[in-house]
Amino acid sequence: MNEKLNIQNLIELLAEKHGMDKADAESFVKEFFQLIEESLENDKYVKIRGLGTFKLIDVESRESVNINTGERFEIQGHTKVSFAPEKHGMDGYYYFSRKCIEDGINNALQIIRNMERENQYVSEVRSLLESTTCGVIYTDSNMTITYVNKTAFDILHCYRDSVLQKPLTDILPSKIIERLQRSGGQESNIQLTIFDTDVIGNIFPLKIGSSFPRICFMFEKASSILESEAMIRQESKRKNFSTRYSFEDIIGTSPAIRKAIDTAKRFAMRNSTVLINAETGSGKELFAQSIHGYSQRRHYPFVAINCASIPDTLIESELFGYEEGAFTGAKKGGRIGKFMLANTGTLFLDEIGDMPLYLQAKLLRVLSDRQVDRIGSSKLVDVDVHIIAATNKNLEEMIGKKEFREDLYYRLNVIPFYIPPLRERCEDILPLIEHFIEKYNCKLGKHIRGISPQTLARLEKYGWPGNVRELENGIEYMVNFEMEDLLSEKNLPQRLRGEGENAPVGAAPAG
Repeated sequence: MNEKLNIQNLIELLAEKHGMDKADAESFVKEFFQLIEESLENDKYVKIRGLGTFKLIDVESRESVNINTGERFEIQGHTKVSFAPEKHGMDGYYYFSRKCIEDGINNALQIIRNMERENQYVSEVRSLLESTTCGVIYTDSNMTITYVNKTAFDILHCYRDSVLQKPLTDILPSKIIERLQRSGGQESNIQLTIFDTDVIGNIFPLKIGSSFPRICFMFEKASSILESEAMIRQESKRKNFSTRYSFEDIIGTSPAIRKAIDTAKRFAMRNSTVLINAETGSGKELFAQSIHGYSQRRHYPFVAINCASIPDTLIESELFGYEEGAFTGAKKGGRIGKFMLANTGTLFLDEIGDMPLYLQAKLLRVLSDRQVDRIGSSKLVDVDVHIIAATNKNLEEMIGKKEFREDLYYRLNVIPFYIPPLRERCEDILPLIEHFIEKYNCKLGKHIRGISPQTLARLEKYGWPGNVRELENGIEYMVNFEMEDLLSEKNLPQRLRGEGENAPVGAAPAG
């Protein structure tokens, strides 16, 4: 049922329906109709989505008849306001159904609320972009620059008028934009000179709705990046993050060790992650360093970290670093983590099976995204690192016991590599003994010429649970105490005096 609704009724309806203060409702209604009136004067019609269309209709002069006297008279031309509600698809003049007005006002209020939420979201995003340390340039779908953050202005030393509302091609080469449009992907590490400033950045499209993608260009000053890299290089040099060993340092002529060396050389030229599975003392780091030294990354840092030797509370900061003030006791200036120190080089994660579960998840993200976030920082840093991991544990068994993440295992085990234990290459025992005798003769000032046949035979029958490291320790012990030209049985460490593979294993030798 239709009923007349005046302005006052409308104000009271709004206040009651939406819990508004009557003064606020009155202000809203008056401003609403004032806006309509002003717009009609300028544009002839006003269309509000969800509400309807207001129109000015010009009524021409016409002749009419007085029904009482029969006298003819002229009605002057004038202008009327019409309103067509969008939802009901009807025209009316001045008075509308209560339902129509309610729906129209409710739709208008919903639009206002949505606009407020959108404005709040835009404000939050803008605050985030203004606080970042990267320069940000953003375009509309027509490749016109619509947003530039403060950092970008500071880096480029330019004014708003020189960038905003300008074509993107004014600052970026057209060939880069064309390549980006064809591929639809990201262009990384672009080096450009903009307004006489050298910058390095990434450019990528942002698809919004069905419109043509917007373009976002995020960049940093090239000199800042070079300074950071120089700092990392200096830190690497100070800590001597370089290799001491190569494949030439691996002693042995047995088929097993030669096969292992040949295999390692083949995949050293690739960047795929390597998982070394080997027993304690078999030379995991020796092979890791050799792989790095044989690769195209040999001129860059080799950084090693033993996941078993660092407390759980410290390993995260060791791997990823931290910002100044990130936690109580944090070093002034922060700390560069092993990932960043190894950038462009190789990171060796020894005893990966001892890494805490909570940190395994973060390591997985780094391996997947190749980005590191320092503790206390919201900024992700790209890293280019070749990962070599090693373990003496059965990771598949650990997965079954929920002690190691299955997804991380498959991420690490791209190229599995096995180092044969010493008991599987007995032919190498004598060359290793000769090498260690020479080493400790020089170190201890001795003149041992070799080893007696009886002693060698006993050592060749030993099981070597500690592998090459155990053999080296044993030879060092014997060189210390041997008074003759040849190493003899009487100077064998106690643990090596048993027979066969079941020989007892005692304490480490005094040497």
